[in-house]
Amino acid sequence: MLVLGCSTWLLPLDKLLPPPAQWTAQSAATGPGRATDSKMLGRIRGLLAKAESTQFPAEAEALSAKAQDLMTRYAIDSALLDTGNPRNPYRRCRHSTHHGEQSVLQSQTSSAAQRMSRKRRQDTVEKEVLAGHRHRHARRSRSV
Repeated sequence: MLVLGCSTWLLPLDKLLPPPAQWTAQSAATGPGRATDSKMLGRIRGLLAKAESTQFPAEAEALSAKAQDLMTRYAIDSALLDTGNPRNPYRRCRHSTHHGEQSVLQSQTSSAAQRMSRKRRQDTVEKEVLAGHRHRHARRSRSV
């Protein structure tokens, strides 16, 4: 009953992307256009596992930095590491109004560093960013 009562005052979510049932093979593609090498995925997973298991903070930082460098270089999303082949690499992030602009700016900056695209919704009280790989646009942005 509580859920039904809350649904009357919740704000509706705008449609930013097609729902999963309407995804095509083209929209389900991940990565920067080339197949991600399973050997590289294994290496990154190994580095992250070592970073989690070590007792030395400096070593954990170095291993995490190397894994992050490889992920950036090969445009590997953390979702790809977790699931192997995600159907949709996009994630919806909501930012409250308290520090909304700073949070959005920070997420946009980190998304740009990871070669990700963003869609921003500004017409509501909460700021919303949708981020994912821009694999189809990566070639165009390099030539600009």
